[in-house]
Amino acid sequence: MSKIYNQYNLPSLVERFMDNVSPEPMSGCWLWTGTVRDKKGYGGLTVDGLTQRAHRVNYKLFRGRIRHGLHVCHRCNIKACVNPDHLYLGTNAQNMADAARDGLRPHGESHPRTSLTEEDVRAIRNSPMGCVRLARIYNMTKVGIMGIRRRRTWKHIE
Repeated sequence: MSKIYNQYNLPSLVERFMDNVSPEPMSGCWLWTGTVRDKKGYGGLTVDGLTQRAHRVNYKLFRGRIRHGLHVCHRCNIKACVNPDHLYLGTNAQNMADAARDGLRPHGESHPRTSLTEEDVRAIRNSPMGCVRLARIYNMTKVGIMGIRRRRTWKHIE
């Protein structure tokens, strides 16, 4: 549905946006077919000289203002989706919890940068040894051990 625009027939932002959308009838997603401009795979669109994520632009177009500090989250968990009915505002914590729940964010043993197992975490929490000694044993920092013990990290392990 592309149009040829010249200097006298500039498209509105809605027209430019919708030229880069392809509805997917089975899921109801509106898939972004325009440029993917970030490493995470989200679509991008230049608005007023600034590149913005497509799903954020769409939320502003069809739903309204995004309050400072809030994320535009996907109910469908499809990064390319820009359907306003699939988008909602949430905090960073809500966004991360959704991603972890849906298996989109590696955590625990599946995280590529961990050397611990769930068994190690349980042993750390149950050990009478001090944090410094445990840090040496597990090749970690004292702060890392404290985070595990205080349940700031590895929260999903009882």
